[in-house]
Amino acid sequence: MLAVMGFKEWNSLRNYAGLNRGVLLAAPIFWASFTVFLNPVYGLAGFTVHFLFCLPYRKRVWVAIWIAYPLLCILFRPPQTTEEMREGISFKTGRVSSFSTTTANGGHAFFIDTQDGIFRVTTKRGRVPHSGSTVLLLARKISSKAADNPGEPSSRYILKSQGAIATLEAESWSELRPPPAWNRILENLRHRLENILAAYIPSPALPLMQAALLNITDNVPETTRQEFVRSGMQHILAISGQHIGLLATFLLLPALCLRLPRKFAFAIAAITTAAYIPVTGSPVSVVRAGLMMACLLPPIFLERPFSALNSFCLAAAVDLLLSPFHVMSLGFQLSYAATLALILCSAPAREIARHFKQRWMGGITQLIFISGMVTMFTYPILAITTHAMSPWSVVGNLITVPVSGAMLVSGICTWALSPLPLLANAAGYCAGACALMLEGLVHFLASLPGTLWPIAECHALWLVVLCVGILTVTFLFRKHQWRLGFLLFALLAGAEIFRPDLCKPFPGGARVTFLSVGHGDAAVVELPGKVFLIDAGPSPQTASHAILPFLRSRGIRRIDALLLTHPDMDHYGGAFGLLGNMPVGFILSPHLRSTDAPWMCLKEMARSRNFQWKEGRAGDLLYRQGDVALRILGPDSTLDSASDNNHSLVCLLQIGQNKALFTGDIEGPAQHALASTWPYWRGAWLKAPHHGSDRTTLPCFLTAANPPQSIISSGRRPGFPGRHTLELLSTLSANVNITARNGAIMWEFPSSKPGRAYSQKSEHVVN
Repeated sequence: MLAVMGFKEWNSLRNYAGLNRGVLLAAPIFWASFTVFLNPVYGLAGFTVHFLFCLPYRKRVWVAIWIAYPLLCILFRPPQTTEEMREGISFKTGRVSSFSTTTANGGHAFFIDTQDGIFRVTTKRGRVPHSGSTVLLLARKISSKAADNPGEPSSRYILKSQGAIATLEAESWSELRPPPAWNRILENLRHRLENILAAYIPSPALPLMQAALLNITDNVPETTRQEFVRSGMQHILAISGQHIGLLATFLLLPALCLRLPRKFAFAIAAITTAAYIPVTGSPVSVVRAGLMMACLLPPIFLERPFSALNSFCLAAAVDLLLSPFHVMSLGFQLSYAATLALILCSAPAREIARHFKQRWMGGITQLIFISGMVTMFTYPILAITTHAMSPWSVVGNLITVPVSGAMLVSGICTWALSPLPLLANAAGYCAGACALMLEGLVHFLASLPGTLWPIAECHALWLVVLCVGILTVTFLFRKHQWRLGFLLFALLAGAEIFRPDLCKPFPGGARVTFLSVGHGDAAVVELPGKVFLIDAGPSPQTASHAILPFLRSRGIRRIDALLLTHPDMDHYGGAFGLLGNMPVGFILSPHLRSTDAPWMCLKEMARSRNFQWKEGRAGDLLYRQGDVALRILGPDSTLDSASDNNHSLVCLLQIGQNKALFTGDIEGPAQHALASTWPYWRGAWLKAPHHGSDRTTLPCFLTAANPPQSIISSGRRPGFPGRHTLELLSTLSANVNITARNGAIMWEFPSSKPGRAYSQKSEHVVN
């Protein structure tokens, strides 16, 4: 780095990072929050690095900061769950601190602030308490858990990022004290604004307008949400600084046109914006924009120079002081990273635009450059959270942001013109047209190939180096544009070259991951150059919550074959959510004439999307390379059975001396046929048939198999797995893992070594 930058530039960078007042204030607060809530090692390392940057300067300030740092850590320590909430049903008293939202099952959720900490409360359908009221809850604690599958966010982490220590399921509640007057005013204002939108916005565009202007996302269809995510345009649904800027501009322009005093106009805009923030539910991006506007007001009133970086850092410091758990929130991370990119890259973008004679070419180049740098700044965050990003977002922002801006302006005009019905109706139709146009553009972007690019998991140190490199690049190119292209290209190339290729864990080996999908099956088989998925879980939510996050965390961009063992919903339900979000080479199923309606619907869906559907038969060889082979052992064509379970696809994976058997839901007749027809599968690692049921699993089959490792993919259902099956497998000295208890189970088979088994919820080897 020193060789590229030179000593003078390094010293300038140190001065820039150390002497900026906003950075001096915000850095210890940020690193303290990072240390307590995320990673103590990296938090302390970041704080130490920043201290070394600024060591020669302002010694008295730094002594005070070093004294305050442990105090801040103690202050930020989150409260712990009390003993009274660990068992059974108990009473809780507290103040409702948020507006209610609709949950997936049709209930409601809100947050309550008690003396023991903040709790997330879920209720069944019915009346919900008002925001700001004090209530008495009769509730049961729902224990949060770690992630069941790799790449899947844990409910425990999500709760912490929201500042909550536990989730309560309310049996009943009663209001002890009504909300304060100002809270009622804000809630009534929110309902008033919602009713205005419902009165003047066309119904097809209403859900999108409610989400964009009031942060009400309950009515947005799930398909629309997924399209916004795949296209990288999900930030349009979130209220951000764009909304605050447009609202402030909408208020400032009439005031300045009427030649009102400048300070008075800014005061009106600030008061209105401050009222708008709690009306929207105070999302992180809106709080950040409001705090930056608050930091803008003192320089205006005092007629002092304004520093965007200082305002940004002060806003972050105040935000973390008020809510230190925000450092764990994905919204906080993306919002502040994107804003930092805008602040640091605005000057070089303007400098680049000056080299074009045509002003419109310079403007487009400037927008592309800023959009690309925003993508670069958010890339490390997406790499460790969602494991995916949209390469079309850079171009997509160019066409969607103007449309979304027009939509927001039209929506604000609808509110302002509501006393004049004719004008409000015209503004509402204009807003609805913009919303439908935006939805169409997003649908087009989501349908393009390669819309959601997987980002494989990587070491945290690599991400730290990437972040430092991005910040260094943005600083260096404030004066030297020629270095921008070179270093940015080198940064991107290094990110792809040196990032570990997790799709090939062993040369010539294999990796099998049995995902925890509740009561159902889903196994990802990674082979050299190929990826197979055996079954897809019970529901479309399985694909979005378990299968797709895992595939993206592994950097997998395509499934070469989807094997559906038999037409039971707990084995193919997830295919409905998978086919539209991941390329699939072909679908393989047994030769069955099932008339099951969902099964026929899936076949029709595959046909309409041009997916090839094949039928597998015993003896088919699906894959062979070196000493790695995947073949089909069943169903037996001579087997006479009315049960679809007995006609399940049975697959055998061979890697040298290692073997793994996938049995689907085969029952007694199919188990006898398998033992008599294919004797060389014995001694293989076993996926227990039919979720380990005692009723359908034969003891003689397990005895003949004699597996060294066994996995039971099941949920928490009575009889699954069966007690006798577990006892017999334990007697056979087999290591038994259950997905409902252990989470995802990983089997790794190197080409010339014995296999190993890992559990998601225990990092040690389980065999």
